[in-house]
Amino acid sequence: MEIQELIYQLPFDDHMDVTEFLHIDDNLKGDESLTDEEIISIVKSKPTKVAEPETEESFEVIFTKEALDHLDNLVLFFEYLSDTSINPELLNVLKKLRC
Repeated sequence: MEIQELIYQLPFDDHMDVTEFLHIDDNLKGDESLTDEEIISIVKSKPTKVAEPETEESFEVIFTKEALDHLDNLVLFFEYLSDTSINPELLNVLKKLRC
């Protein structure tokens, strides 16, 4: 009963029965293993949004690599491509943030 109560506390609309939870792996095949390409394909096909309570604004999850790529682009933009001058101290802050 304690496990079932914990399951009910999860932020999902359709809660799993405790018996189903305890035996969830019973039907998995143990003989087969996935290749790296199959794992990558499965991960890429999954939605990246995390279930959140409904609010007026919804935010998309941004992974660390993607955020760092954007930060690199921002630093490059201000160093070489921008017609806008930026305080060198602020540019150093962006570089330090990258590290």
